[in-house]
Amino acid sequence: GISLTSGVTDLMNEENGWAKEEYRNLIDSFGTLESSILTLYMAMSGGQDWGDAYATLSALSPTHRFFFMVFVSFALFAVVNIVTGIFVDTALQCNSSDKEAVVQEELAAKEKYLERMRLAFEEMDANGTGLLSMDEFQRKLDDERVQAYFNALKLDVSDASK
Repeated sequence: GISLTSGVTDLMNEENGWAKEEYRNLIDSFGTLESSILTLYMAMSGGQDWGDAYATLSALSPTHRFFFMVFVSFALFAVVNIVTGIFVDTALQCNSSDKEAVVQEELAAKEKYLERMRLAFEEMDANGTGLLSMDEFQRKLDDERVQAYFNALKLDVSDASK
């Protein structure tokens, strides 16, 4: 902004151009620091086409136009990188949440399965000692209800009886 305003001021003073109509857009857009900053902001944010602002600078040296292009390029790439970074960060956070949810579901399913197994073995403990002898186990495996229960738990009781 300061460089462009300085360039406009120097040009206007050299050519006594402050009153010339051909420089009106240049003076309005870059004649003061405030107008330069506003024009640069508008060119960056889409409030004014940056091509129009560049064309307004045609009276200045190529160096000033180059600085303007560097500013626009930097501003656009910076904004694109920030927006891309936000999207990537959001996607990674969602992915992390999904993984955590899957882990929690698996742990809950395992806990439920273990509780069912504990209840099945408690029911098989006929004498209530908390221990299941091989004889108690073999007798209960002959019970169709126990076989059906083990099948529901996806356990093959035929392997256990051997």
